[in-house]
Amino acid sequence: GYTVDYEYIFVPIFAQDGSVNAVAGSTRDISERHSTEEARQHLLEREQIAHSEADLERIRLHTLFTQAPVAIAILRGPDYLIELANPLMCQHMWHKQPADLIGKPLFTALPPLGYYSQRYKQILDEVMATGQPFHDLEIPALKFLNEQSETGYFNFTSEPLRDMYGTIDGIIIVSLDVSDQ
Repeated sequence: GYTVDYEYIFVPIFAQDGSVNAVAGSTRDISERHSTEEARQHLLEREQIAHSEADLERIRLHTLFTQAPVAIAILRGPDYLIELANPLMCQHMWHKQPADLIGKPLFTALPPLGYYSQRYKQILDEVMATGQPFHDLEIPALKFLNEQSETGYFNFTSEPLRDMYGTIDGIIIVSLDVSDQ
């Protein structure tokens, strides 16, 4: 057996004096509509759970990103717009606040460093064009701690980022301070 849901409609039939003379009614099977509504509600609940789980995962990833013990930045497009940059990258490598960097082209947001800016742009251009990562070890660069700058040594990696179609649309930069090693 199974349950069938019905919808009943009753309409009074009035006599000439305004009194109810009879009642007309109809019945129709609404089981399919009812089960469709239940399925829709179930899907909506599953969607809400998926959104909540995605939000939690986004928070976890953001926390991991901001607490990472290495400097990390994500650059997008041919102008290398700074999409994300963790505190180590912003403050210790670039000596800027995130609000001064996020959404801006890398080479506009940072002060020009002459030859180093040109070389760095060449490296990023090559990674974007070829899809080949760039790695370099113990590169000297300024680092900033407590408003003081000093030369540090960094292992540096630039990896291409690809969109869902496999097209390179950005670069992730990771820099590890190896000065004390």
